[in-house]
Amino acid sequence: METVTVTSVSGGRTSSLMALEYPTDYNVFALVRIEDPTCSPKDPSITQYVEDKIKMPFIATAESDLTLRVLIQLEQDLGKEIVWVTGPTFEQIIKNSNSAGDYLPNRRKRFCTHFMKLDPIFWWCYLYLFNCEDDFISMNIGYRIDEPQRTTNDIYNYVKSTKNFGKNYQNWEELEWRDCQFPLRKAGIDSLMVRSYFANKPAYIFPKYSNCVGCFNKTEAELREQFLYEPDKMAWFDFMEMVTGNSFNMGFYLSDLKNKEFSPEQIASMQALVTCNCTD
Repeated sequence: METVTVTSVSGGRTSSLMALEYPTDYNVFALVRIEDPTCSPKDPSITQYVEDKIKMPFIATAESDLTLRVLIQLEQDLGKEIVWVTGPTFEQIIKNSNSAGDYLPNRRKRFCTHFMKLDPIFWWCYLYLFNCEDDFISMNIGYRIDEPQRTTNDIYNYVKSTKNFGKNYQNWEELEWRDCQFPLRKAGIDSLMVRSYFANKPAYIFPKYSNCVGCFNKTEAELREQFLYEPDKMAWFDFMEMVTGNSFNMGFYLSDLKNKEFSPEQIASMQALVTCNCTD
């Protein structure tokens, strides 16, 4: 099989630069959906655009609506399609995470990333780009040179049969499905260079903090700010914690942050401890 190249697009600055400057055969974006109507886009044309992309009804996303607008602009500038894929809603993922339906993803158990990002991207590639199970694709991943700690898992575990689902992993199969490429690392591109790239591109208005609004990879100070920038979506994350009795974060609940103030020293200390820079 001739090597097929794919860019994994998140809608943030880094992957947008990568898509524009390091073109591939396909571009794919995985949409995280939620079921809360209060979080629906205020512009109905955005809702229609998303529904046309995913070929199903759309209520809202856990990511900023600004990200959706960035993807629309990016597709125009690329002059080629960005394929949108999506898995179960966040509520469905939480409900199905265990028998009690009360388990939330966190830094130790990032099942949200697997089921709502990796899973739909894998299945789209597998169903539309593979000719046989021995095939694999070359995928561009937007890791910068200043993110040495970030890694990928190129082995995908999927259920071969629904009979005795996953029992002792006896019906799970491993498939090496992609060869990841990191063009930004290879080119020595860091976050400052990425921001400089978009400084003179006013059509791109990125959220201050990309990816899911209430992502556990954000610091406490950033999550506190998100209550100001994205009150409706942060209310959804807060509500999920309240109804399940669990938290997305280690050691605190989002409700603890609503009225909390952080000193510059506390913010600097948190920034020094961030274990993942994937929110751009």
